[in-house]
Amino acid sequence: MQLLFQGSAHSDFVTLYGRGKISTDKQKIHELWVPLAKTWFTEGEDDPRITVIKFTPQEGF
Repeated sequence: MQLLFQGSAHSDFVTLYGRGKISTDKQKIHELWVPLAKTWFTEGEDDPRITVIKFTPQEGF
């Protein structure tokens, strides 16, 4: 899995490579939940479409 982050329009780039694992861990979803997410997950924290991804980095640039 590859994650890319950009800090500004012309600089501050980070690329991470690693392993990702999809989870439906309700405790982790509750821990990470923010009210703005209800825009996409209209049933709130219990929306069956919610998953979390645990990312373990192995290499970065």
